[in-house]
Order: sequence, then C-alpha cells, then structure tokens
Amino acid sequence: MLSGIYSVKFSSNLGDLGLGIAVFDKGKINGGDLTYLYRGKYNIMATSKLVNPRHEGDALRR
Repeated sequence: MLSGIYSVKFSSNLGDLGLGIAVFDKGKINGGDLTYLYRGKYNIMATSKLVNPRHEGDALRR
C-alpha cells in the first residue's frame, strides 16, 4: 500500500457505516469522520483489511 491520504468507507460488525479520510504512513494510520478521530497501526494481510483500528473521542466536542 502506498503512503498517502485516502477517502474511506467503513462498516462495523454492528452494521454501522461511515465515510471519512485516512492517512496511511509506514504502518500508522490517522484520520476521522464527522464524529470520531482515528489513530492506530495497520498491517496489510492477504485479505487487505485494516487490523487493530482504534477511535478516540468525539471530533465535534474537541
């Protein structure tokens, strides 16, 4: 995966959906959507899924 800024569409196992941006750089990810800011690490696996994402706080309240 090339480092850069990506538009992302994601869903949870609870059926929640979201749209946002993500910056991928050397195993680290930062980004957000209208509600949350995201920080964490990523690994590219054979299925090309993001693993171990975390969210932090409510972006609208910061």
